[in-house]
Amino acid sequence: MIHYHGLPITPATAAVRAIANGHAFVSFKHPDQLTIALEVSQSFALDNGAFSAWRSGKPVTDWSEYYEWVAELHRYPSFDFAVIPDVIDGDEDDNDALLDEWPWAKKFPHVGAPVWHLHESLERLDRLVSNWPRICLGSSGDYAQIGTDAWWIRMREAMDVICDKSGRPCTKIHGLRMLDP
Repeated sequence: MIHYHGLPITPATAAVRAIANGHAFVSFKHPDQLTIALEVSQSFALDNGAFSAWRSGKPVTDWSEYYEWVAELHRYPSFDFAVIPDVIDGDEDDNDALLDEWPWAKKFPHVGAPVWHLHESLERLDRLVSNWPRICLGSSGDYAQIGTDAWWIRMREAMDVICDKSGRPCTKIHGLRMLDP
């Protein structure tokens, strides 16, 4: 399991200690410590910042600046993946539209990881698992609170879709806000 430490971490010396030779998760909404991630981490991933924007009451509607940011950074040797934009409280059509808009979907699918929100259908999860080399799991709706009984039941249902008969994931998975489940 790879633990990506979300940045920023203050003070900067603590950020260096947390990600030195480890893995960093840099948010588009808070890119201040990107340089630290590039200099000291083994790898880094990019977060679209949708959760921060959603919590502030100002969800993102134009993702062009994020796409430019990813275009600049996805060629770095230590780049791992970027979270594809998502609508946290949206429906499956909203999120599928953002997958269709993702610039690297066809030619470089490894660049992005779509988000499956736990309130979405297991059929959509199956489709994402079948078509993407990595997916992200986002706690939402009735499953927004991580660690509740309902959340664990839903995660078990999700793992039944994600994993083969031997219990091995059929794609890489990344849990959003799940560093300490």
